[in-house]
Amino acid sequence: MWYVNVSRASALNSALRGVTFCGGYRRLVGLVRFLWCLLICASAASAFAQTRIVDGDTIDVDGTRYRIHGIDAPERAQKCDGKAGIWDCGKAATSQMIKLAANGPVQCAKVTQDVYNRVVAICYADGMDLGEAMVATGYAWAFAKYSDIYVEQEKLAKLRGVGVWQGPAQPPWVYRSARRKPVAQQPPDGCTIKGNISNSGKIYHLQQTASYAKTRINPSKGERWFCSEAEARAAGWRAPRR
Repeated sequence: MWYVNVSRASALNSALRGVTFCGGYRRLVGLVRFLWCLLICASAASAFAQTRIVDGDTIDVDGTRYRIHGIDAPERAQKCDGKAGIWDCGKAATSQMIKLAANGPVQCAKVTQDVYNRVVAICYADGMDLGEAMVATGYAWAFAKYSDIYVEQEKLAKLRGVGVWQGPAQPPWVYRSARRKPVAQQPPDGCTIKGNISNSGKIYHLQQTASYAKTRINPSKGERWFCSEAEARAAGWRAPRR
């Protein structure tokens, strides 16, 4: 996580200026009114929340997590092809968001809520649309599956060859999908039958069955490979029930 403190600093400076202003009227309004004025002015320091950057499309503002609406940035561990070879586009996208958010106080307007219970929002840093800036500089894709708000900015970034567009790059949604797919297990030579153990008992799975691909063999649980159905049945396994 990375913190951006410029928002709080800007607010504090404004508050201090207000305190000085209020102090000038101390003799006129009296001690009570001065203290009340001081309280109002000082409260400006907390009007802008502390911003923490999670990655290129996710930020925390005053403890609330926001997923930036309409964009999808490279995952933090993702790498991309560039003019000079492979580069850490995920880390670069995070750094770009840190840089943009440091331009001023960050404020977010909620659009919706996603399945991960994050608030999806359009966020601004001193009036600058962070999502638009990320796409325009080539550090995020327009997430057209959910919104076309930044599609034109993506087209321009692609034409300029900036950021992820400087070479072939895998969109982050494709990158995530590939990482979620389980690595295929390699069976012993000629022994492709999976002997699985579940709450339903010891069941073996043939390659042509629908359950074969999703079945994983864990030898530590007593699961094993078989070379033939006869071998599996002899060891106490059975075929799946229809």
